[in-house]
Amino acid sequence: MGKNIFIILVCILLSCCKSSFDYKEADKNTLFVLFEESVETTKSYSLLKNEKKEVFKNPLFNYSFRNTKIKDFTLNCPAFFSFDDMFNNTNKSKVFTIHKSFLRNNFIIDRDYINTFGLDKVFDMLAKSCTIFVIDKSEIKDNKITLREAKLIYPVEE
Repeated sequence: MGKNIFIILVCILLSCCKSSFDYKEADKNTLFVLFEESVETTKSYSLLKNEKKEVFKNPLFNYSFRNTKIKDFTLNCPAFFSFDDMFNNTNKSKVFTIHKSFLRNNFIIDRDYINTFGLDKVFDMLAKSCTIFVIDKSEIKDNKITLREAKLIYPVEE
């Protein structure tokens, strides 16, 4: 019963996100990014071990575009966002599995959006947002999608 209540609360929380979106408001919103592998986008993994020899496989969603100010960035979806949390097994990053209809009812940054508005604008939105969730299109199965909390990683300009 407790699991059902938790799922309902998550669905209510996620349904509160605006379907129309103003990129200037990005710093106040949670952003959702639909990842599709292509020439410009690749998926890789990093492996981390804690002191108990537990191995964590962390997905990395890499974006690399030519002719843009921001040449590349990565959306990192680790099991933990700090080494202290990993060693103490506390504060895991958020991972949710919800119904695919979520994609219809919310603003999602996808390849078409990036092509329309440009990677530089999308990068600014991601950099200003409080929370980012990645949806890996290859993981959508049986009308279920997985949302993974992510952190933006990018090279510092010299």
